[in-house]
Amino acid sequence: MTIQQPDTVDGMGVDKRMNELVLLISDHLPWEDEEAHLSALENKLGGYLNYLTSGQYLEAVPQSKGLPVRIKLVHEHRPTASAETILQAVEAQLVAMDIRFSHEALPTKY
Repeated sequence: MTIQQPDTVDGMGVDKRMNELVLLISDHLPWEDEEAHLSALENKLGGYLNYLTSGQYLEAVPQSKGLPVRIKLVHEHRPTASAETILQAVEAQLVAMDIRFSHEALPTKY
């Protein structure tokens, strides 16, 4: 499961420390073709938003009912400066929908 599969949730679970439902996006794409990469991310996020708004996540993780939600992008390659700006805009848009967004790199030598 990867960022290129918009109709699949890459990973999901309850973060007990933060008491929130976390949906993981696994991003292995390099940023050389930034437009294609951002398009894949947009499609993936759209799929995740549909998944959340439909309530399907409650079938998989019923204990997450009522918990805040975070979408976490884990990327293999460091985003470009312009992609970082776009990721900040994504965060702002999702926060407006009561969804947290975070992104981080995979550990080195993963």
